[in-house]
Amino acid sequence: MLSIKPFRRLWIALTLSSLGDWLSLLAVSALAYDLAGHGQAAQSAAVGGVWLTSLLPALILGPLAGAVADRFDRRMTMIVGDVIRAALYLSIPLNLSLHVVNQLTWAYTVQFLASCASLFWTPAKDATIPNLVPSNELEQANQYNLLATFGTAPIAGLVFGLLAVISRGLGSITSMFRTDQVDLALFFNAATSWCRP
Repeated sequence: MLSIKPFRRLWIALTLSSLGDWLSLLAVSALAYDLAGHGQAAQSAAVGGVWLTSLLPALILGPLAGAVADRFDRRMTMIVGDVIRAALYLSIPLNLSLHVVNQLTWAYTVQFLASCASLFWTPAKDATIPNLVPSNELEQANQYNLLATFGTAPIAGLVFGLLAVISRGLGSITSMFRTDQVDLALFFNAATSWCRP
């Protein structure tokens, strides 16, 4: 499968992007935990809120997203979705520094809107795969797609831990701007949004 150049490019981009998506979910969950205060119930509810805002768009817009995505140019749908998601995730560290709106509310809003954008991006991507591979290899291509989407989740956990070490190193070098593992994970996700072809 990976010998097919267009599919290989899509698969590498999807793998990096999925890693960024999982990292951002961990980052926003960790941020919500920190922002909730010291009560265990509040912290648990805050993390649950992140997961709820991630899954709620699929319940509300799921059936509509595929139909809408079919009406527009797939490539343009993917590009617009990437730009929206990158801007949203970059806005979280910016809001943490500037305190424009309530930080926890904004984290929930970003997670909800980014999940909405992904709902429209995914059908466009799924409709593109059959055009990249021979029909007799479509099942294998879909398996690679699932591996890229879900196989990066455990790697994201390791990378998120590594980002904590990196952020401590950056913090000792410069104190000009805020760089913790949450910010680095969100920056990584914004950067990998551009990896999608």
